[in-house]
Amino acid sequence: AVARAMAESVKLCEDLGHTVTPVTLPFDFNTFIEAFWGVWMAAGALTVDAIANAMALPTLEGNFEAWTLGLRTEANRRPGGPMGLLGAAGPVFQDTSARMDSWLQQWDVVLSPVYQCPVNQIGARQVTPARTYAQVMQQFSQQAPFTEMHNACGTPAMSVPLHWDANGLPTFDVSRRLDHV
Repeated sequence: AVARAMAESVKLCEDLGHTVTPVTLPFDFNTFIEAFWGVWMAAGALTVDAIANAMALPTLEGNFEAWTLGLRTEANRRPGGPMGLLGAAGPVFQDTSARMDSWLQQWDVVLSPVYQCPVNQIGARQVTPARTYAQVMQQFSQQAPFTEMHNACGTPAMSVPLHWDANGLPTFDVSRRLDHV
């Protein structure tokens, strides 16, 4: 569905007189996404710990969503814990942002899907007895790689409803250079 929507959006843009050129991202996506998720994990861990300490909570379970506790657990398993993840992410985000800024100078608009698969219903990120944190994380991390780069790099981006999925949700993301917004 997303590939079809992308092809139809490209055709729409071309029919309106625009030139559409396939391109490759100017950075190593796997390195970037590892840093991005590291920041999510670290933020979850630091937030849970700060709230638990401030409120003197005797237990974390029952006071936080299982997803957030999963982020905390994973962050604490990583070398250096949450602060190590944040420290490692800084240079990756700086490099990725510089590369994106330079790369975007070549283009007026970048078309990409919001998700690479149909959007989930509300609550799909819930960790339940039937769905572990690892399963939810894998599903979620495979769905939205296009928005994460804009979030981390500060690239102005917006969802423009050129196409909708079967649930009536938009499937496209448009980003522009800051000087054109």
